[in-house]
Amino acid sequence: MSMKKILATTALTALLATGASAAASAKDGFYVAPGFGWLVPNHSDISVAGGKGSIDFDNGWMFTGAVGYRMGSFRFEGELGYGETDGGHVKGNGTKVKFGADQSVFTGTVAGYYDVAIAGFTPYVGAGIGFADVDIDNFTFGGSTIDGGSSTDLSMFGEVGVAIPMTKELDLVPSYRYVWINNGGSGVDDSTASLFRVAVRYNF
Repeated sequence: MSMKKILATTALTALLATGASAAASAKDGFYVAPGFGWLVPNHSDISVAGGKGSIDFDNGWMFTGAVGYRMGSFRFEGELGYGETDGGHVKGNGTKVKFGADQSVFTGTVAGYYDVAIAGFTPYVGAGIGFADVDIDNFTFGGSTIDGGSSTDLSMFGEVGVAIPMTKELDLVPSYRYVWINNGGSGVDDSTASLFRVAVRYNF
């Protein structure tokens, strides 16, 4: 056997052993996962009073906290989240006008995920369903300030991410989540947003 083949075989064997070790370290059981992310709301189209336009909220932040249970390649989580954005703008008739607002969102979801153990890390995909309570205060537009009110609506999301082991019990978990909230109506689209998040997962 050539030296090149010996080196390649040795490297592949080590790589497979690392993958097996990574999979084995993710043992069944409970875990907790606090996280922090950058919340990016998408614009919502508006069609009212014979006119069309869109409304955009500025980017914001979001904290999340989850408790989960792993069974083999499957994980199940319950999660609470809280985030805020400030202000935004409205477009219509070729004009763009800024507005001020204190928008907060509180979420509660249950989710399922599927892990795929690869050498040294574990990509995953999953989805969740629950509620989102959105509250808008101090909506300032055209010199007037009003209370935008609040509503609690159905919310769903899809998520992809990767768990990077830091220690035997601790993983660093960057992820991307697409969120949908069923709060549209009367000519206004439902709310959607992207959440770019980093969590720390502690496995018991």
